[in-house]
Amino acid sequence: MPDQQDAPRPVGRRSLLLRLAGSLAAAVALVACIPGLATLFSPARRDKAGGWQPVGALADLKEGQLLRFRYSLRAGWEERAVTAFLLREGEQVVALSARCTHMGCIVRIEGEQLHCPCHGGIFSKQGEPLQGPVNRPLARLDCRVREGKIEVRA
Repeated sequence: MPDQQDAPRPVGRRSLLLRLAGSLAAAVALVACIPGLATLFSPARRDKAGGWQPVGALADLKEGQLLRFRYSLRAGWEERAVTAFLLREGEQVVALSARCTHMGCIVRIEGEQLHCPCHGGIFSKQGEPLQGPVNRPLARLDCRVREGKIEVRA
C-alpha cells in the first residue's frame, strides 16, 4: 500500500486565493511598468526627432519676402503640424516661429508685418516686437540651406 505522504495534496481555498492575488499583483505591476519601458526604449521611436526637414527651395523665396510654411514636429508619441515663417535676407534664410510670445496665439502675415489676432500684438517681418502687449521677439528656429533647399530642424 502506498504511503499517504507521497500523494499530492489538494489545493485549499486559502492557497488558491493567495495564488490568484499574487498573479493579479504581478499583472498590475507589469502594466505599471509599461510607461517606464516605453521611456527606456523611446529612442527607437525618435528617429525623426531633432532631424532636418526640407520646407522649400531657396529659389522660390524672394528677397525680403515672408512665407508661411508648416512642418511636422514629433512630440513624444504623436506628430503635430507646426506653423512658421521664412524670411530671405540675401543668401541667408531666417525661420521664425508663428507662436506669439505674449499668449501663444498664431500670428499671421499682414502686409510687411506679423499681426497677432488675440491681443493686437504686431511684429516686424524680422520678428521684433513693434506694438501691443508683446515685449519679446518671435522665436527663431534652426534653419539652413543645403543644395538649394531650405531645411528646418524639427
